[in-house]
Amino acid sequence: MGFMFRLRLFVFVLTFCFTLIVFSFSSFAGEVIVIANKNVSESSLTIDEIKDIFLGEKTNWQDNKKVNFVILKDSGVHKEFLEKYVNKTPMSYNSYWKKLVFVGKGKAPTTFSSAKELVDYVAATDGAIGYISSDEKTAEVKIIEPK
Repeated sequence: MGFMFRLRLFVFVLTFCFTLIVFSFSSFAGEVIVIANKNVSESSLTIDEIKDIFLGEKTNWQDNKKVNFVILKDSGVHKEFLEKYVNKTPMSYNSYWKKLVFVGKGKAPTTFSSAKELVDYVAATDGAIGYISSDEKTAEVKIIEPK
C-alpha cells in the first residue's frame, strides 16, 4: 500500500469517527418543549396556535387572559423552535418583528439569554409562554403539549 492510499484511508476513518461523535452528541440533546405559567388554562395547543402566539397574532388565552410570549436569544434551541413551530429561520423571524415594530403594529418579544431566566420569568408571570430544551428543569412551569 502506498503512502497516499494510507493517508486517504486515515482521513476517511478520522472523518467518519468525527461524524459519529457529532451525531451521538446531538442525539443526547433534548428536544424543544413549549412551557407556560401554571395559571394558563390551556394544557395543549395546535402547532398553528403556537405559531400564531409567537407571531403576535393570538393575543388572548381561552379564558381571555393576555398572552405574554417570550423567546430565547439566538441559540440552537431558538433555531429549532422557530423551524419546528413558526416555520421561520432566526433571521426571517427577526425581520418579521423589526417590520412590525417599524410600522407600529407590534412590540418585539421579550428575549432572555438563558433558559433559567426564561423559566423564572414564565413561572412568575401570569399568561406567559415560552420554550426551552427538554433537558431544562421545569417544575415551576406547565409543559404545553402540541396537538
